[in-house]
Amino acid sequence: MSAFFALESLTLHYGKTLAVDALSLRLEEGNTLALLGPSGCGKTTTMRAVAGLLKPSSGRVHLAGRDITALAANKREVGLVFQSYALFPHLSAWDNVAFGLQLRGVGAAELKQRVSEALAMVGLSELAARMPRELSGGQQQRVALARTVVVRPRLLLLDEPLSNLDTRLRLEMRSELKRLQRQLNITMVVVTHDQLEALALADTVAVMHAGQLAQLGTPQQVYTQPASEFVARFMGMDNVVAASALGLSSAKAFAWRPNAVVLGRGQHQGTVIGASYLGDAMELLIDSIFGPIKAQAAADAAWRVGQQIAFDLPLERGVALQA
Repeated sequence: MSAFFALESLTLHYGKTLAVDALSLRLEEGNTLALLGPSGCGKTTTMRAVAGLLKPSSGRVHLAGRDITALAANKREVGLVFQSYALFPHLSAWDNVAFGLQLRGVGAAELKQRVSEALAMVGLSELAARMPRELSGGQQQRVALARTVVVRPRLLLLDEPLSNLDTRLRLEMRSELKRLQRQLNITMVVVTHDQLEALALADTVAVMHAGQLAQLGTPQQVYTQPASEFVARFMGMDNVVAASALGLSSAKAFAWRPNAVVLGRGQHQGTVIGASYLGDAMELLIDSIFGPIKAQAAADAAWRVGQQIAFDLPLERGVALQA
């Protein structure tokens, strides 16, 4: 049985520069995929190709049983919410949401009903008459979402949807996106560089690196079982040590998160070269024979820069890496 959404060996170039190299992945209907990676990894380029804004060099894009690779953007049943929201500044929230339906020739009665439902869905019914400049960042994003879902796309693409919001609004909108996705049972692809955002929103995470798929799996798999040093470091396992340096041969390397490093005792010694107060913890940077080791201590820890410190890297708290 074919997947609802699939990329088959999708290859994309900007001029002579290879941006995405033979990317293949699949997503079932009603699920959310996060394209996760650092700037320049190819995730936004991939999204543009899915939306029909960039022609592939080779490969195929499939959606709902159709090959849409050669279809024009307005024929794909794909909705795109831009990072900048791209609202029409001279139109009210209501008119922004109604715009796509007007282009499609939807009748007045149906248009009024669908716009009202879309605005209610994102909690903006009472702000329908406001202009974009009169709305907060979070409210503007809700208008952009309503404008996209009102035309009932088969696939919803979100480009860095929370990056323009402050921390509190980011948490609120993360929950809002999850609620809307469940309510509409819509299939979503979220492009993000934020690991927590990907883990919170997605059913499947595709970690990208240098135009290639570094790992594809559930949020739990990608977080706890990284497939390579790149994925381990990107997912917060800052401490990667070659297995040979540990006298081991069962893997290429081992990785630990800062909170997995044992401080004040152990077989290794180092010097504290950095100490940062994080509120609920103290982050230490330790110079050691393995290179810099990042560790977390209690917020009231007495360690200071220049002090010698014993530490341990327990294998049971680390992850073996084969690449």
